[in-house]
Amino acid sequence: MTFEVEKPKIMNLDGIECYEKDGVVYLKLETVARGLGFTRIAQSGNEVVRWDRVYKYLTELGVPTCGDDGFIPENIFYQLAMKARNKSAKKFQVKIADEVLPKCRQLTRSLENVELNGTIDGIVYARNGKPVTTSRKISEVFQKKHKDVLKMIDQKLDGSLKSAQFCADHITETSYTDVRGRTHREYELDDAGFFYIALGLTGDKADELKIKYITAFDKMRESLNNLFKARIVESVLPQDRRNRQFVYVIENMDNGAIKVGVAQDPEKRLAQLQTGSVSELCLVYQSYVCSNAFNIESLVHKHFEDKHIRGEWYSASKDDVIQYLEQQHFVLKSEFSRYISLTPTH
Repeated sequence: MTFEVEKPKIMNLDGIECYEKDGVVYLKLETVARGLGFTRIAQSGNEVVRWDRVYKYLTELGVPTCGDDGFIPENIFYQLAMKARNKSAKKFQVKIADEVLPKCRQLTRSLENVELNGTIDGIVYARNGKPVTTSRKISEVFQKKHKDVLKMIDQKLDGSLKSAQFCADHITETSYTDVRGRTHREYELDDAGFFYIALGLTGDKADELKIKYITAFDKMRESLNNLFKARIVESVLPQDRRNRQFVYVIENMDNGAIKVGVAQDPEKRLAQLQTGSVSELCLVYQSYVCSNAFNIESLVHKHFEDKHIRGEWYSASKDDVIQYLEQQHFVLKSEFSRYISLTPTH
């Protein structure tokens, strides 16, 4: 079994692939080379990058060549731009400086706060935009004592330097409070951390349970990637609310009743409802922007029809409604596809 460290999210902003890491924006080298005009027309008639020239410039700048599909930091982009002497290069440089770099930073900050409120199969949830599980969940699923799972992880942390470093990157010690108010320690693991620890989990159903976990991690990763895409779309779309639809959940704080509806602006809808209500209302869930919001709304209403009170109000549990919503497939309008592509992390 091999493990792969998670890569940064690569965004495609108006045809320019980029990502931010530690405050620095990285741009795809091939896109930069084409934008700066380091190209020629091949015998086939296609425009191709003059890689010999690009690599020559990079060598002069003391930058290791990163391959045709690599990325370069923004400071190297500006130094390469000084080598280009054409009008299109100047226009491209302005676009990078004024549009792409600020937008990439803005979206990175936005993506860092992406969270999903539900879980996948009750065993995998999202933390800081990453799918994770806990040592307690592992002990429950594999029917092991929690202290034994903790011991397994402790041994890995106390093992070789390489093992300890891997665990430090993918496993975090945290704590929880039991029903008696006592605090206990536990570990939070991302998918790589789980796979590493799972090597030591055996038993008649161990392989079946590992597959269940792998499937749950994949589902959560897909949900997060969809949410990442939608968050970016929300940021780059023209600010015309008629092009946006959200499924929302509003809770009546006095009696716990839940309203599930669709709005172009859930916050504005909350304000409208609050005006006519003596009870305090709270927006507890908002989906990402989608084009099939009314279909999702209908599915939710049908699923909880035995809890129906009146109109769009239900006596269902807030957590149950949110959990059901996050299992649905939200679809983005096809005309928005030109605004965004997102490279998965795996």
